Amino acid sequence: MKKLKEKKTLLAAALKDINFDIRTLQRDRRQLEFTLRDTSQNIDMTRTKEASLRNKLSNMITKESSLSDKKEKVKQDLAKLKQKIDKVSKIRRDLKEV
Repeated sequence: MKKLKEKKTLLAAALKDINFDIRTLQRDRRQLEFTLRDTSQNIDMTRTKEASLRNKLSNMITKESSLSDKKEKVKQDLAKLKQKIDKVSKIRRDLKEV
């Protein structure tokens, strides 16, 4: 009888310890799940931001290319204008000599 009580006491203590461990593990699991959800959301936000930045960069590259083309056209127009000015200046000099 006494041994049976001792066994029950030991089993009750062991069960109490197991239940405590289970609760601790469940709490830890909930915390990990929360951390995982939070991390997943952060990854999603980072991916969205990355896509947005890539899109902006692509637009900037397109604009840069367009501006570069315009710059070259302006340079060409400026060179043509300079040639015309030089011709007019030469004509003016020639007329002054006459």
